[in-house]
Amino acid sequence: MRKVRFPALAVLLATASLIGTVVAQQKKAVSPANPPPAAAGEDDADTITFQSALVNTYVTVRDANGRLVSGLTRNDFIVLDNGKEQPITYFSQESSQPLRVVLVIDRSRSVQRELARAKTAAQDFFTSVLRPGKDRAAVVAFDSGVYLLQDFTDNAAVLTSAVSGLTSSGGTSIFDAVYKATRDMLPNGQNARRVIILVTDGHDTTSQASITEAIEMASKNNVIIYAVRVPGEGSLNVRDLRGRPVLDRLTQATGGGDVYFDGNQNQLAGFLAKVGDELRSEYSIGYQFTDSIASPSYHKLTISVRSNSGSLRAFTRKGYYSGGQ
Repeated sequence: MRKVRFPALAVLLATASLIGTVVAQQKKAVSPANPPPAAAGEDDADTITFQSALVNTYVTVRDANGRLVSGLTRNDFIVLDNGKEQPITYFSQESSQPLRVVLVIDRSRSVQRELARAKTAAQDFFTSVLRPGKDRAAVVAFDSGVYLLQDFTDNAAVLTSAVSGLTSSGGTSIFDAVYKATRDMLPNGQNARRVIILVTDGHDTTSQASITEAIEMASKNNVIIYAVRVPGEGSLNVRDLRGRPVLDRLTQATGGGDVYFDGNQNQLAGFLAKVGDELRSEYSIGYQFTDSIASPSYHKLTISVRSNSGSLRAFTRKGYYSGGQ
C-alpha cells in the first residue's frame, strides 16, 4: 500500500469569513526622555485589531421521541456565544446541500479480526447515503500512518473497491488521521457539508497529534464527525470501553454521534440512515461576532429551541476557535 503525503493546505478559521476590520489608531513611537503631549481623545493602548466574522454552524432538532423536527424559523432558536445571546443574521434549512465525506477507516492490527465488519460498514454507507451527481466521498485508511486510498468521487463502486482491498497492519493513529483528513481534505470555505465517518475501535496508540488537536482542527473547519465503533482484537469489556470515551469526545464536540457495530446489520443500517437524515435535515444558523484578533480563543457555543414544553432539543458542535491565526 502506498503511503501518501497529503497536499499542504492553509488552515482557515473554524467558521470565519472576514466581513471587515476596524483598526484603532496607533500612537507613533516616541523617546521616553521627551514625550509629546497626548492628542485629544487619543488612546494610550497599543493597536487593537478587530475582526467581524460570520460564525456559521449546523443544527439538528429532535423531539422527545428522537424524531427530527423541520419547519422551524430563526425566531425559534436562541444562540449563546460564551454565554451572550447573539442575533441571528443568516438562517436556512439545509435539505439539498451537497455532502463532502471522508471515510476514515482503521486498518491497524487491533481491529484485524473485525476488519471485515469495518469494510461492511463503509460499503453500506456509500450505497445508503451518497447521492450520485451531488455528493462526493473519499477514503482514508490509517494504521501507524495515514493513507489516501481514493480521492473524492461520487462513484460508490470505486469507493467500495478502495475499501475492499484493505489488509491490517501497524499501530493505531486515530487522532493523526482525523487531523490530516480535516486539514488537507475538508478545509473551510467549501460550499458543501463536510463530514468524517470514522470506523475504528477507538484505541489510539501511535498518533503524534493529540485528541485536543484533532478536535480543534475539526472545529476550525466546521467538520462533523460520526463514528462506527468496532471491537478491538481480543477485547474484553474493559478494553472496549476504553475506546468509547475517545469516540464520544470526538463526536460530541463536533455535533455528531456514534454507534457500536457488533455485526448487527440492521443496527448499522439504522445508524447510517439516521446520519443521512440528519445531514439533510439541518438548519444553518449564522451570526456576526466581533473579536480582537490579538487573542485567539475558544468560544463555547450553545443553541437551544424556544419551546414552552421544553421537549425540543437542538444538537450542534460545542464551540469554535476564533482570532489571530
